[in-house]
Amino acid sequence: MKLFSILKTYNSNAYKVSKPIIYCLLLVLALTDRWMILSQFAFKYTDHDQTLMWSGAREMMHGLFHEPCFYGQNYNTMMEGLFSVPLICMGLLYPVSLPLLTSALALFPYLLFSLICLRKKKYINACIILLICILLPAEYGMMSSMSRGFVTGIFVASIACMGLFHPNNKSSWFLFGLFGTLSFWVNGNSVLLIIPVFIFLFLHHARNFWFYVFTALGFIPAAVWIYFAFRFYVLHPGYIFYQSIDYSFSFQLLFDSFKNLNSFFNDVTPLFWNAGWLVLILIVIESVILFIQKILKQQQDF
Repeated sequence: MKLFSILKTYNSNAYKVSKPIIYCLLLVLALTDRWMILSQFAFKYTDHDQTLMWSGAREMMHGLFHEPCFYGQNYNTMMEGLFSVPLICMGLLYPVSLPLLTSALALFPYLLFSLICLRKKKYINACIILLICILLPAEYGMMSSMSRGFVTGIFVASIACMGLFHPNNKSSWFLFGLFGTLSFWVNGNSVLLIIPVFIFLFLHHARNFWFYVFTALGFIPAAVWIYFAFRFYVLHPGYIFYQSIDYSFSFQLLFDSFKNLNSFFNDVTPLFWNAGWLVLILIVIESVILFIQKILKQQQDF
């Protein structure tokens, strides 16, 4: 019995030690994967949009800010160019500093969420988040290393997602209103994070007056910025070379999109790279699980 107790204690301690080690190994694997993409692709190849971002970085390094959005259009931003200025000042070349910065922004949500889970001792959740990053298709890695504004929306939206981990914190409601609103302006792909987080927070605080107050306090300054950004192009239409993307909604477009889900989700579907339609099935399964958990919790409370 004593030997059994010793072995049980040893296995328990080994399991506790192994979880952080597994997390660290996955982290190294994720960073190695990104470095391979950078060294074999992003540092070697570019396009006209990326060189335009280089030019914007050089201009902003000298304090020249010409317009609120990406040069020649009234959508997207030059955020990557702005954030890369310190790297350029350190002596890194433009073809290195911009893809490196863009990759850092792309990895930021995964690192942020996984580290929060790690701090809360939710090791399995932390490892799953890193696995998602690792198992995404190569196309995602290549696109998210290109400095063209593809990753900035998700980056900003990730800051708005603090409400997932602190749903009752008023500051997280403010951050959601502020950065959630800004993320839509930065890039529409932020809906992948913002809509689910909004539903989560709304279901938790639908009857909480202060939730709406603090969310509005974040929303208002972001909305003011967006208004003046669009107003700039109304007053200076000559800056627009490429017309804005049409985000108008219609049920016909919604139903048509269901006919070819792969074109929307293939590049953001982990592991099953050519089966983007699985996203809907996963959503249904997750919804059923959450519904069952809610019923069981209500029965326990009753």
